Amino acid sequence: MSMHRWTTLILIAAAPFSVCIAWTGTDVSGLAGSVVVRDFIVPENGAFAGYPFILTEHDGVSELLWISDPAEPVLIGSFDDPGLDFSTRRFRLTLDPDGYPVIVGLSEGRCNIHRYQPGGWLPARYIPITGSMHVIRFVSSGELVIDYRSGINIRRCRVNTDTWNATDACESEGYYHTKWVDPYVIITEQTYLPIAPYIYLIDHSESSGPNTIEYRRLSNIPESGYSCVLESGMFTSVTSGDWLDPENWVVGWRFHDQSLRVKCAGSVMTDLGPAGTISADARPDGTAMIVWTDPEANRTLLTRFEGHGWSAPEIVMAAAPETVFLSYSNSNIWILCRYYPNWMIRTEQPIPATPTPDPDPPATFTPGPESVLIELLISDNDFTSGDTFESALLSYYPGIISLHDLPIFVVLEIGGSFFFGPEFTSTPSDYLDEIPSIAFGYRSYSVIPEFDWPDDCGMMRGVHLIAAVLNPDMTGLVSNLDIIEFGWH
Repeated sequence: MSMHRWTTLILIAAAPFSVCIAWTGTDVSGLAGSVVVRDFIVPENGAFAGYPFILTEHDGVSELLWISDPAEPVLIGSFDDPGLDFSTRRFRLTLDPDGYPVIVGLSEGRCNIHRYQPGGWLPARYIPITGSMHVIRFVSSGELVIDYRSGINIRRCRVNTDTWNATDACESEGYYHTKWVDPYVIITEQTYLPIAPYIYLIDHSESSGPNTIEYRRLSNIPESGYSCVLESGMFTSVTSGDWLDPENWVVGWRFHDQSLRVKCAGSVMTDLGPAGTISADARPDGTAMIVWTDPEANRTLLTRFEGHGWSAPEIVMAAAPETVFLSYSNSNIWILCRYYPNWMIRTEQPIPATPTPDPDPPATFTPGPESVLIELLISDNDFTSGDTFESALLSYYPGIISLHDLPIFVVLEIGGSFFFGPEFTSTPSDYLDEIPSIAFGYRSYSVIPEFDWPDDCGMMRGVHLIAAVLNPDMTGLVSNLDIIEFGWH
């Protein structure tokens, strides 16, 4: 990357702000203003070390980009299935302990984990949870934590990424109730919103007639509590957090008409003044950073915690973009921001002209304990009259010699009753006639013919499709067990 693509901005500011900050910045090629950015992370180790990943979403397709050169982003992975509707699924990004990307897709229907290893992406793994608004983090070399919202509750799933066993439990249970107090119905509700693993927003509201009492606080910061009475309009919250372990976390928040407040594991709660959008990042050494916009003064600011309180705000740029993301490493500070219609990356230090590591070393694919990995796909998770039902069974087999005479089962479970494909009767049957062998690499098979959802089917939730490949004598699994949940109304 030639350095003339970068411009330098030097700002001089009066106390109490930092006096001289030099930053470099450039537009990110190919990121349209309508793109939604989900995550922005810089790996410290591995083949991608020192350059950020951006996880984007646009028109129902999520893409993972590696920004070794903002003028030429590298597409690492695209997460969509042509012809199938996964518009309700959201993807989030984290890094495994070796610095490789892990993508978790969650929807009201299923959860898939996509893991990158040298040579490419491993086949997706299914985890039997369903929900939304998830946040993710590796808490050890073999344990991935997923905090997510299920209804009005917050749940935590711990995934062993060596065995792919998962344990799931309710972390905090929400509630909703009404009572009649003449002349109004009083509605009380408490819900939860994940911000980072082990950090979530508690939202408690009580409404009667024209007024609503709103109370918000952060789960790990009791002193963050704030309440007000709303006669009209919406209660606004802006939050950002990062959690590594109990001794290394940071969160910034602004509730309604409050100013920005920040706290990390080693600091007291600190007030930083007006704020628009916020981004927070923590590091294993106990340091933390917050970047935020100040629309009133039209500037973007940054503060650091390095063990002795939060530093005086530093001016990053004389502008207040509508969105900012922060990620920092041992060698640099990275800020991704959107000036509609463009996205820009700004760094404290110039980016090296050429990445030293090779991002795509020779393939050394290891599939894990199963010989075949499978994944069920369907076109929606809530069908209604006239919808088109489409389905596919994907398989990945890394061996050279095709596998023969392995029965593939696809089973429909409705209310505890089981119906076996391809005819979907209660008599056990398999797809051996339709799929007599499993060949090397990725394959897609039709397991349920396409059809339009009929009229007058009533309503049903919690229906499951289950798929597995068994050995020839049907005494054990050859594949993983994949399950997808759906319903109709």
